[in-house]
Amino acid sequence: MTTLAVMPGDGLFGGLSTPTAGREATSLKKALWTELGRLRAVVARTSGAFNELESLAREHGTSIPRNAAFLAAQGLLMALPSDIPAPEFDVDSDGDIVLDWVNCGSKMLTIAISEHGRIHYAARLSATKSRNGSDIFVDAISREILDLVRAVTRR
Repeated sequence: MTTLAVMPGDGLFGGLSTPTAGREATSLKKALWTELGRLRAVVARTSGAFNELESLAREHGTSIPRNAAFLAAQGLLMALPSDIPAPEFDVDSDGDIVLDWVNCGSKMLTIAISEHGRIHYAARLSATKSRNGSDIFVDAISREILDLVRAVTRR
């Protein structure tokens, strides 16, 4: 009998990025991620964000499964709560995937995620208030970053 044991973490996907032990656990984990991706694809049909990310990957001569940075961006997108609007996407000169949220006012947030899950972010919340920093994405987005996205996208 095979069991996939995951460490408790923040959020629904907590611990699924941790290494597995054995072929069966690796296969089970891959099947789980495939199914989660399929379920999120249903949401993608309405939001279009996953389709935009896939289009961007094709523009850069790759696909999401074949490129670690695009795969990390897809994971980040899947971890976003449903109340957060879809971002705009781009690729920076380092190959990191860039997610941008811009409010009709002066608020904006940019997140760049690397192939290794390293996140760099910068937010302008007003003419005098900004935030920036770095984090690692492992299945869940930090509360600090989610709060920034909500602060920027709130009308």
